[in-house]
Formats: sequence, structure tokens, C-alpha cells
Amino acid sequence: DAQAPSKDYSNGYWYNGMATIQNKTTLSLQRGSGVGIWELSNDTTASSISLLSAIQTAMNSTVPAYAYTRTVYDDSLGGGWNDWSWNTTLNFASTSQFHAGSKSVAITYTAAWGAMYLHYDFGLPPSGRTKLEFWVHGGSTGGQRIIAQVGEPGTSTVWLNEVPVNSYNSCGTITANTWCKISIPFSALGVTSNPITELVIQDDSGGAQPTFYVDDIRFVP
Repeated sequence: DAQAPSKDYSNGYWYNGMATIQNKTTLSLQRGSGVGIWELSNDTTASSISLLSAIQTAMNSTVPAYAYTRTVYDDSLGGGWNDWSWNTTLNFASTSQFHAGSKSVAITYTAAWGAMYLHYDFGLPPSGRTKLEFWVHGGSTGGQRIIAQVGEPGTSTVWLNEVPVNSYNSCGTITANTWCKISIPFSALGVTSNPITELVIQDDSGGAQPTFYVDDIRFVP
């Protein structure tokens, strides 16, 4: 496979190609001080496709600032986030309303304590991030009552503080036909140094609620 050096998979084998090695090197310089190499003898002597040469190229390049912002949803769920919702009808590709891009999540709670429950397989380290941000649109009615909560891994999930979203709503309440910014600090959510594996946006009325929309869900510095 003549294209193998530029890929991470070929002929039934997974590996790290040149681009991935350079991205890993850049990440190591952003978050640490360099890279360690376990063993070199299987690298090629052809410098144009050598992984050691790829590392050197990355180390000699300008290192961009590390992007601590981690997107959960922006027109689609971010990689690694999975939908584990309950008592809720969701459309992750709604075009009825959107804050940015071309889509948002349409949420309709169909029973008491329904939730958009998103699980992250890998665990998001909180370091470098200080708050959860997203935008909410009240649909045609507004007035929805919701809470936000995150969870950490444990023998069973460790759920942290339930936070009324309107306490951190730029509009004061979820408003009909209006996008409002929600910005909840980690201190309110109760985030510790443990990774974040769960994110819930849940009914707080004890019953079904009309459709509303959320967009641009992120953990930010």
C-alpha cells in the first residue's frame, strides 16, 4: 500500500501514520515537554516517510496553544459522546432552530424527570476548563424548567450537584423564540479533579414539557 505512511489503517492493520505521530508530538509539547520512543529499529530509513523524521518535523514547528475547549455538541455529538437519554424525545439534527451552524438538539420531555443524558466513554479531564456553556431556546412557549448535572466515574457513577439552569441563564428564564446563553461554573456543578463522564440536562418540573432547543454545548476555560 503506497499510501500506508499517510494512513492509520491498511490491509487489516491499525497503526500510527505520519500525521497521527505529528499530532501526538504536538500534543506532547502542548501538555508536557517532549516524546519518548520505545524502540526505533522498525522505522524506515527513508526520511520522507520515517516516523522519527515526522516527530522531528513537529518538534521544529511552531506549537499552537492547546485548545482546552471541548465541544460536546455542535451540529452533531462530539466524538466519544453517546446518547443514554430517558423519557425524552430527541432530534440531534433539528433545523427548526439553531444558534450557530445549521442544526441544534430538539428536546421534548415526555414524562417526569426525563433527561438528555450524554455519556463520554473516555472521561474528560477538567484541568484547564472552568465551566459548562451551552445555548438554550424556549421554542414557541418558553418557561421550561431544567437542571444540569455532571457525573464522574466510580463503582457506580458519582453524580455531582443538580444546578437549576435559570440560575446561570443570561435571559433569567428560558424564553420563547429566543436564544439564551447558559454558563455554569465548575464550582457550582461540584466538579473535582476527577474526569467527567456524564452530562445531563433534565426536567425539573415533574412532568412532560414542550419542545425546546440546545446548541453549542461545550466545556470551556
